[in-house]
Amino acid sequence: MRVKFWGVRGSTPIPEQGFLRYGGNTPCVEVQTSEKYKIIFDSGTGIRNLGDRLSSNYPDEPLELHIFFSHLHWDHTQGLPFFKPLFEKKNKVVLYGRRYENSKFYDKLKVLMGDIYFPVPFDHLPSQVEVVEINGDKITIGDTVVSSTHLSHPGECLGFRVEHNGKVFTYATDNEHPKEGVDPNLVEIAQDADLLVYDGQFTPEEYLDGHQGWGHSTYEEGVKVADAANVNKLVLFHHDPSHTDEFIDEYILAPAQKLRDNVLAAQDRLLLEL
Repeated sequence: MRVKFWGVRGSTPIPEQGFLRYGGNTPCVEVQTSEKYKIIFDSGTGIRNLGDRLSSNYPDEPLELHIFFSHLHWDHTQGLPFFKPLFEKKNKVVLYGRRYENSKFYDKLKVLMGDIYFPVPFDHLPSQVEVVEINGDKITIGDTVVSSTHLSHPGECLGFRVEHNGKVFTYATDNEHPKEGVDPNLVEIAQDADLLVYDGQFTPEEYLDGHQGWGHSTYEEGVKVADAANVNKLVLFHHDPSHTDEFIDEYILAPAQKLRDNVLAAQDRLLLEL
């Protein structure tokens, strides 16, 4: 299993000096378990670069792409209209999102590419698009299994667990920790994971200073979850757009590494092999 980060920034893109080492693209993570299937988590601005690479590397070969949405906030969806494989007739693209009580996930995707936001309607995409609603379901893609659970975030959010050949990857961005202890749902999907990607947007001090209830967490809470779930490697993710490279080094990564071994801060184009 290979995990590549194409976007790691939360809230809004930040293409400026001082932010380029960690990167300014919003969330998109590619998990490679097979050459036949491509599995992607979220479609922030980082997905544009991923799409360009896929179109370049597979100019004639049909692709089967599986995109899982944690939720539909702008920073996790704003790259979708610029994902080149969507506009190639040869490709099949399966889009997964949570089941809503009063509306369909398909209809919400249509709004993202509605005529007031984008010139090409969702219904007119030339690729073979399939929309699948999930709610704790286990999805089998070849010999890979993807399961999901609900996280704590305004408007709700899904976390994902990927299992393949004895390796486990957990993607849990946009999650606010409970006041005490750790979220048992999160511990369950992260249990014995080789790699946990976790929302570390704020420092503990920032979180307490007016950011409670925003649906995000801290490196301290990420360490607690990783320890409780017996995670091997913890990757802090969804960096705040006000945090420079130096800030992340000094106030996010360094203190996290003092609490636990095998902690990284996610960077654009970072590739990890499990």
